[in-house]
Amino acid sequence: FSDDSLRHELDGYYILRNLPLYCMSPLELGSPGAVPNHPNLATIYLPGTQLLAFLGALSTGYRSIFVITSLIMMAWLLRRRRMYSLLFAHPLLMIVFFSGHVDLTALLLCLIAVEIALKQREATTPNMRRVFLMIVPGVFWILACAMKPEALLVLLPLIAIWLSSTRSRISAMAGFCVGAFVTAGFLFYFTIYDLFHIGDIERLGFFSTSEGSSLEFECFFYTAKIFSDYFVAYRPDAMLLVDLGLSSSESIRLVRMIWLPAWALLTGWFTWSRILLGRQKIPGSEGSTAFLFLVRLSLELAAVLLIGYFLFRGSWQPWYFLWFLVALPLLQGSGGLRWALFALSLLLLFYLPVIKYRVDGSFDLSFFYMSFLLASTGGAMVYFWNKKSAYGK
Repeated sequence: FSDDSLRHELDGYYILRNLPLYCMSPLELGSPGAVPNHPNLATIYLPGTQLLAFLGALSTGYRSIFVITSLIMMAWLLRRRRMYSLLFAHPLLMIVFFSGHVDLTALLLCLIAVEIALKQREATTPNMRRVFLMIVPGVFWILACAMKPEALLVLLPLIAIWLSSTRSRISAMAGFCVGAFVTAGFLFYFTIYDLFHIGDIERLGFFSTSEGSSLEFECFFYTAKIFSDYFVAYRPDAMLLVDLGLSSSESIRLVRMIWLPAWALLTGWFTWSRILLGRQKIPGSEGSTAFLFLVRLSLELAAVLLIGYFLFRGSWQPWYFLWFLVALPLLQGSGGLRWALFALSLLLLFYLPVIKYRVDGSFDLSFFYMSFLLASTGGAMVYFWNKKSAYGK
């Protein structure tokens, strides 16, 4: 269903041979096997993903590293909560797994970080031991951020977990920061020397077209801008404008001009409603009531920011929405799991036109978007009907 794993295999191959993978495309650098989609464009993947690809090139390949690490993390999560068995068995997660999408790796890293933070909040562990145990979530979170920027928002519920308990707040944050900073330092040098090929750290100040600049640094952002501003195949609103005669770049700019102000109004409403809520009696710093209050606030803020990020970026791939699953370990009851499974089932509709594309080469996402809109409307009606019924009781 996806060619991303082919791109990762090639990236690892290029990194191992010290080739400029951010400046030259697979067609220019050559490939020992099959080439991925858009072979005329250089790669745009972040250092965390490239580290995984590099480790794959050193061993048995990216696919092997991806499968082994994913299965290990899934097994750990299954030992923690049984609900993960329903998620991992869902067809969408299975498609993402067999396609080798690094989004799954980053998501699993964040879920483990959240689960460890929750476990340490509940445990009566000595402070020094808690510091060492929280190093792992810091390492995993930074690795996830280096793979997918969406992982940055996971820091919000982690902060809520720490603030809801004064007993382990300082030691937990200290261990997390140690793991995060050490890992970030390692990834920084890997990026500078192995990806951008900057031999002298002093040349970091010359990222320009002048002599001494990092050409690969510039190429990375140039290619990322192409994918973000010109690819409209996965943006139904932009595709509609293209059909009306606008160019791809004009369509992307116009939908951003429409959606981002709407998102800004949503953010303003959210901020004002929370200010009003803050004037009410806020729970103390400890206890389950404070925990639920802070977690709910952090998840709502993360959701608002994630929506804004999705509206800005150039494509809406179905696996991008897996990031909302990070909220599941923090939600009470099974209602969140049921709605998550329902949403994942809707996203499966995306693969119907993909199958048609693989068969005859035609790619029309109109059926997916119409079906998704109708099913989402039906789900929203059921949700608000249940809320109204519960309120009436």
